[in-house]
Amino acid sequence: MKKITTLRTEVLSKALDFTSKLMKVDPADICGRSRERTIALARHLTRYYLYDREGFTWTEIGRLMNCNHASIIHSIKYIRDTATVDKYINTLKESVDYNIMPEHFTMREEIKSCLQIYTTPNTKTEAILEVFRKYEEAYKKETMVAGEENSVQR
Repeated sequence: MKKITTLRTEVLSKALDFTSKLMKVDPADICGRSRERTIALARHLTRYYLYDREGFTWTEIGRLMNCNHASIIHSIKYIRDTATVDKYINTLKESVDYNIMPEHFTMREEIKSCLQIYTTPNTKTEAILEVFRKYEEAYKKETMVAGEENSVQR
C-alpha cells in the first residue's frame, strides 16, 4: 500500500509541476485554499490533469488534494465546458491533453518582463516590439518550411 501511495504522490508532484509552470503559480498555492482566479484555475487544471491524463478517481484526487469529490467533478466539468467557449482555457486544456507548453506563453512572459524591467514608455514599447519581431521572424521561418514541405509533397 505504501508503494502505491508514494507513486500517487509522485504523480501529483508531476501534475503540480506541469500546471505551476504553465500557469506561473507556486505549487503550494495550487494546493492551498486561495480563491484568486489564476490560482483557482491552476487548481482546476491540476485536478483535470490527474483525472484525464493519469486516470485517478475522484476520491483519489480528493485525498491527494485535500478536497471532496464534488470539487473534483466541478473542476473537470469547468475545464471541459469552458474550453469550448474560451480560447485561453482551451489552450490550457490542450496543453494538459498533449503535455506541451504553448510557445506564445513564453512570448507573454517576455512581454511581462519588458513591462517590469523598463521604466519609460518608450523603452517599454521598443522592448515589446523587439519581442514581437523575434516571434514574427520565427513564425515566418516556420511557415516557409511548411510551405516548402507542401510543395515537395505535391
